[in-house]
Amino acid sequence: MSQVLLVDGFNDAYDRVRWKWAGGDTLVGATAFGDPVSGVTSYSFCIYDTIGGTPTLALGAAIPGGGTCGTRPCWRTTRTGGFLYLNRAGTPDGIKRMQLQFTTDRRGAGILLGGSGYNVRMPVPAQPFALLNEDPAVTVQLQRTASEACWEGTVLYPPANNTAKKFRDLSLE
Repeated sequence: MSQVLLVDGFNDAYDRVRWKWAGGDTLVGATAFGDPVSGVTSYSFCIYDTIGGTPTLALGAAIPGGGTCGTRPCWRTTRTGGFLYLNRAGTPDGIKRMQLQFTTDRRGAGILLGGSGYNVRMPVPAQPFALLNEDPAVTVQLQRTASEACWEGTVLYPPANNTAKKFRDLSLE
């Protein structure tokens, strides 16, 4: 399952992006996400809007590994098996929170990502009445840098909501 939300706020301070990916039966082992805590692993978040069948990058964001956010490390290991990224400043590209969940006996794999504020690089509206074209799909990806690992969700037309200021859709794939 994949859910995506983009909100082009009335000014850049209110721009938002959210993505939820639930892996279902997809097995994601403890090593699949790499090691962002030590800084060895970073990620790229991308939203591709399809225009007439051609995917085009609509939004891109880097989530660096390691580092300090404020007075604390940006990354930590969670009790349930996975990683949590917290960066209230949203630097460099507006992502403030990301949780990566491995497959465990109790839980399936999952990704939750959220960002907001001035650093989110919102796409220019595709049309006067629609933020994205979704012709016929929007693909959302989290790519692990220096690796072929990639987690992806695709939402198909018609969207749940697509105006000049907001795009929201989900798939049950």
